[in-house]
Amino acid sequence: MLSPMTERDRTPLQQEVEANPRSAGARLRLGLALGAEGLDEEAAKELLLAARMEPGNPQVALAGLEVIIRAGRERDIALLLSSHLWQRRSDTDVTDLELAHLELLLEHDEAYVRHHTARALGRLRIVRGTEALERGQGDPDAAVRSAVSISLGQLRAH
Repeated sequence: MLSPMTERDRTPLQQEVEANPRSAGARLRLGLALGAEGLDEEAAKELLLAARMEPGNPQVALAGLEVIIRAGRERDIALLLSSHLWQRRSDTDVTDLELAHLELLLEHDEAYVRHHTARALGRLRIVRGTEALERGQGDPDAAVRSAVSISLGQLRAH
């Protein structure tokens, strides 16, 4: 984890966002800094905005995954990853930590989160998620099982 920043350290990042409110990179940097400080809700807001600003870039959405989950915004990130990034449809390289967070989302209490996470793994062709998806074949929710089946088909066809 990044070392905690002081408000003085954070000020240039906030000024960058104010000067360039449509800059996904500026919002991403600010969100990650806020997350490192433990300001998870503020961080999640910036990180989700950054991800929506660059809908074809899954790395922007994945960068703050841990913070977004800590903020309790699993529904937002699951929907974003499966729906807003659908046009990407190419291999997405994920870190071990990002994969662990995606696997955690596949085991979430809400079927909605599991469903959209399963779709994201297939659509973004995260091949390393195949094992987690295979475990999802026994999900109690029919929509989740369907998303898992489709995603596995996409990964195996790849």
